[in-house]
Amino acid sequence: MKAKDLIVGEIYYVQSKYDCKSCFKVQVIEILDSKFVMVKGMTRNKKSKKEAKPFRMSISALHKSPSKAVGRYKQHHKK
Repeated sequence: MKAKDLIVGEIYYVQSKYDCKSCFKVQVIEILDSKFVMVKGMTRNKKSKKEAKPFRMSISALHKSPSKAVGRYKQHHKK
């Protein structure tokens, strides 16, 4: 995905760092440059009900569908 294809306010999917079988939703807040964007997680903390803080992320990690976000499972778990 390229910076010109992104839309501010749109929701995208990102693969989880800790579990390569799952993904989470993020919302694009700002496009910083051609490689990075500022995003905000869409999930809330269950105990305190706080919203997620915005963080910087690479554009290449964003996907439009959840199946594309977790598509690299076979690369991590070779038989």
